[in-house]
Amino acid sequence: MAKSVIERLLAVEWRPVGGNDKHSRSRFELMREHLRRTALWAEHLGADTWPYPPLARTFDHTVGIPVDVREQLVEHLEDRTFYAHTSMLCMHTVAWAYLKEQCTSLPRLPDPYEPLLVLFERGGEFAVEVGQMARFRPWLLALQPRDEYLSQDPFVELDDATLDSLDEESAW
Repeated sequence: MAKSVIERLLAVEWRPVGGNDKHSRSRFELMREHLRRTALWAEHLGADTWPYPPLARTFDHTVGIPVDVREQLVEHLEDRTFYAHTSMLCMHTVAWAYLKEQCTSLPRLPDPYEPLLVLFERGGEFAVEVGQMARFRPWLLALQPRDEYLSQDPFVELDDATLDSLDEESAW
């Protein structure tokens, strides 16, 4: 499981933010879904940070990423990404994958990082403006307080057909 997540991150085509991103709309919706799922987990675990709590460490503070894997990811991302939150979120995603391998009794909540992985796979990183906006040109997502995401139904299904349809509908 963790190996698969690491391979997916290493395979991402990390593109600069900006320009005409043909997957802007689907990436916008994927971020909303990531935040919804993260809010569910953060609420369940009593995490006190938002919008990017370290869920794996909050669940089990002993969970970590092996040093060699961490170094490989840092080296890989260093020359390919621009924003610090990208590396942090990649590390949270990998730590979650290791947690899932080690823990057989996770609550039955949706995987918080799968939408983020798909978001990265559909176009690389995203910008955060003033710490409160995620930018997917031309879409701008205002990051809401955690409680705003708790009562939401899923924003989007993660399959390619649904995501491609969103992008086709909003092509500009």
